[in-house]
Amino acid sequence: MKTRLDNIDLLKALAIYLVVIYHFNRIPINIIDPDSCWNYFNFYLKSIFSTCVPIFFFVNGLLLLNKEKINTKKHIEKIINILILTVLWGFITLIALIFIRGEMLSLSQIIQGSWSLRQDWNNHLWFLRTLIVIYIFYPLIHAVYQTNKKSFYFFFVCVMLFTFGNVLLENVATTISYFSNKFMSTDLHQNYFTNFNPFRGIKGYSIGYFMLGGIIGGGFYSLSESNKRRLTIMATLAIPVSMFCIFLYAIIVSLRSKEMWDIVWNGYDTIFTLINVVALYIISVHYKSVGWFGSFIRIVSKNSLGIYFIHLIVGNILNPFYAQLECSTMFVINIVYALIILLCSLLLTMILKKIPIMKYLVSI
Repeated sequence: MKTRLDNIDLLKALAIYLVVIYHFNRIPINIIDPDSCWNYFNFYLKSIFSTCVPIFFFVNGLLLLNKEKINTKKHIEKIINILILTVLWGFITLIALIFIRGEMLSLSQIIQGSWSLRQDWNNHLWFLRTLIVIYIFYPLIHAVYQTNKKSFYFFFVCVMLFTFGNVLLENVATTISYFSNKFMSTDLHQNYFTNFNPFRGIKGYSIGYFMLGGIIGGGFYSLSESNKRRLTIMATLAIPVSMFCIFLYAIIVSLRSKEMWDIVWNGYDTIFTLINVVALYIISVHYKSVGWFGSFIRIVSKNSLGIYFIHLIVGNILNPFYAQLECSTMFVINIVYALIILLCSLLLTMILKKIPIMKYLVSI
């Protein structure tokens, strides 16, 4: 494969944008007591946001598993760097939000929150903590992928069964209970494999995305052009269908629990989001970087980590002003608003990269 793939840049740029718009939007999606049919339409469109972080896991697997060799020393250094940056940005974000929000935290809360993360403050950094878990498994997974495909696929099937398979069982059981009023449970998250499931609690679905990225990325380019076109048509049709399926399920859960189901956060490990991630990858293969748009996509992709770190601070600064706008609940306006946050975060990232020591804050 090429050293740099245009479609991977596109996917990373799309993923970081979806992260931003997921964290900062005022799109009305109340389907429990809707005041307009637009709530349903907005909720349906929001379902595609659930591909944001999974795309990053998928792309990581595509790039890393298809490497011929691993430099173990550099890999360990990378894990340590990610760990340091996660804790450091956890601290920076907490301090910044204390000043922005005017809310106080004790010293012990700041220290604890920098390490274990704090809900609604810096818990967006969960992605990097999960990435570290994947990177710990990576040398072993890579060795098996390169030398023993049967063992690799056995492990892959187990991962998918215990994560996406388990969630699919949850989805089916919840849907049946909604329509039959039987087997009702207040807990929508069940582990049907109990202690036999080694992937609960570590966001094991991320390993599934990682491995799937390696599998598909390693084999898609060897397909004939006719097969690629056929898959592209199927992928294009699959996205709106999968979006509709998770949309309907989200309505069922929201009505049953009497509170809005987070279709993005709760959608990460559903089969529907998995299908959408693969479909987006298949479609993206046809993308070629051209002109100013291609340059912009590549710049965003190269700086996606810095944007991920900074966007929460930028969004919290702009949110009070944005909330005062009468048009702030319009879907199109929210698309533009998220782009503004992304551009501001990109600019700050590029500025930091020009400063000798500060550049290490936004790169691994």
